[in-house]
Amino acid sequence: MHFFSIILPVYNVEKYLSQCVDSILNQNFDDYEIILVDDGSTDNCGEICDFYASNYENIKTVHRENGGLSVARNTGIEIAEGKFLIFIDSDDFYTDNNFLSDVYLAISKHPDADIVNYCWREYYDIDKEFSENKNSYDEFLLANNTTYEEVVKYSINNDMLYPSACSKALRRNFITDNRLLFKQGIVCEDIEWYMRVVPLCDKMIFINSFAYAYRKQRDGSITATISEKNLNDLLDTIELYFNKFVNSQNKVERLLLNYLAYQFVIVCGLLYRLDDKKKKKNCYLRLKKLQSILDYNLSNKVKKIHIIYKLFGLGITTLLLQLYIKYR
Repeated sequence: MHFFSIILPVYNVEKYLSQCVDSILNQNFDDYEIILVDDGSTDNCGEICDFYASNYENIKTVHRENGGLSVARNTGIEIAEGKFLIFIDSDDFYTDNNFLSDVYLAISKHPDADIVNYCWREYYDIDKEFSENKNSYDEFLLANNTTYEEVVKYSINNDMLYPSACSKALRRNFITDNRLLFKQGIVCEDIEWYMRVVPLCDKMIFINSFAYAYRKQRDGSITATISEKNLNDLLDTIELYFNKFVNSQNKVERLLLNYLAYQFVIVCGLLYRLDDKKKKKNCYLRLKKLQSILDYNLSNKVKKIHIIYKLFGLGITTLLLQLYIKYR
């Protein structure tokens, strides 16, 4: 059994795939397996995956019909054998050969941890430049010596609860025993998944490793566009877990209402990206039905929005958010 299972969903990224895989092979920690899930690629990704699998004993390749990111990740989870799971998008890469060693060291110091959170930097593909380290964890979280409830509360209050599956290593048994698979057919799969992960976790720890390079500005990236489905999928998730958590006796679930409020604010601000007036109106009507969620304003950002909302109502608040996001 390997210590890490590194899962790469692969779809039409022949230009970037080798850089991603090589950044793992260059790590100075070698107790890992790589699982390449070719999700029905129509370019040369399938051949590239087979090349790596035939030349490295610790690399597996699975070819399947296109099912989307969630299906590809779930396929990787099902065949993974490592103690911890790591997800990386196949157009991203690691910039530090000590990354796996750093994660392993953190786990060895906290062997009861279910999740290790780490950081990332954005890499702008056109400009060939990295962003600044804006998402670093502070001393409170890095100390890793407080209760889990306080960790969740502090993370939400300081806008440090990051749902991306690619920003954490997770104990495999924790994921498989609780059937924490990714929901199929939605765009905001990480947020929906994390709303199930956080309440079931017993301990998460934090390290300030910025090795993960999240590629932006690339051709064909689905994250570069905002559609009605993006917003409606996110609203579905907000509505589902708001209704589930609002009467919950679980303190962590109650805290997550504040994170859902933050996502609600994001939807308000992105309405301007919809060109169709009817689609925009339909999304706004859904927001109106959920607007009471703004009363859960533990997040510093939501606190400010809540004041504007109380003074001017949802319509003006939404308009101001759209102007802010559009012109910032």
